[in-house]
Amino acid sequence: MLKKKALLKPKTALNLDKKIIKDERLKQNIIISAELKELIPPLQNEERAQLEESILEHGCREALLLWERSPNEFVLIDGHNRYSICKKHRLNFNIKLTEFDSITEVKDFMIRNQLGRRNLNPEQISYLRGLRYVQEKRRKGGYQQVLSKGQNNLSTSELIAQEFKVSEKTIKRDANYAKGINKIGQLNNQLKALILKGDNQVNKQEIQLIGQQLNEQNNPFPIRSVKDIGKLAAHLKNNKEQHKYGQKERRLNSNTVAKYAIEASKDGFQLIDFLNKEVPKEHQYIHAVLSVAIHQIENSIESPKNILNEQKVQEIEGELKWLRKQLKRFQ
Repeated sequence: MLKKKALLKPKTALNLDKKIIKDERLKQNIIISAELKELIPPLQNEERAQLEESILEHGCREALLLWERSPNEFVLIDGHNRYSICKKHRLNFNIKLTEFDSITEVKDFMIRNQLGRRNLNPEQISYLRGLRYVQEKRRKGGYQQVLSKGQNNLSTSELIAQEFKVSEKTIKRDANYAKGINKIGQLNNQLKALILKGDNQVNKQEIQLIGQQLNEQNNPFPIRSVKDIGKLAAHLKNNKEQHKYGQKERRLNSNTVAKYAIEASKDGFQLIDFLNKEVPKEHQYIHAVLSVAIHQIENSIESPKNILNEQKVQEIEGELKWLRKQLKRFQ
């Protein structure tokens, strides 16, 4: 939970001097965390200009929020734009200290705080809602600590959907969007900022696909522009379809293997032709059909229902010997 440590008003000149020294010491040692700054959606150029004009005219009226990470570490968690403007023009600003138990709690606070602002564009709203979902999923217990009676059966996505009055699917799409934006940011942070500012229109589904599918192994080229995002999304979509088709083929082949092996053990041992013509050449398929066939044939010999003459038994045992020999080849 957020705990504000308001700086007390001094009662004496001595206290005033100490307060000023402490304030100035903090201001000179403010830490900007790149990890936390990434959670702040960038302002559009017009918004930045209006904020700068307001601060120059009226001063920085809202205090900056610092996280007291340790006795000598003060991390900025709210007021990044105001801080940079004040530093640029050497203007004074007020500060407030906060305490959190972990950086995860800090991130939770920052995301909620940003979502409470009114000047967010649709891209920023989706991004922050997605981050919120990802953060809640990562937290131990998720929403369990804040669930009210009757809500304990709801998923994280359902709870966040209720909070923002959108569908559960929208929240999950937002999560993929946020992951995609962050992955793009790892490759090109400037492009990430332009997308979130709304300066570059990008197909949202392409970013969601990147969030779902992109990893270090399947990224064939760098991301320099919006066009590269489209190319990457097309590449990932093609890979996804091929993988899906391959999985379907594997399931069909596995079913075919089992079915044919059983049938082959019943009518004339057509297994050799099957292995040569129909079974994919991957070892696992050949091994599967051999194993099933051997099992079925052994059962057929031992079954009291089957009355076999000596010649037939020798024929079957010859087939089994050959099958076991083949099985060893493909183990």
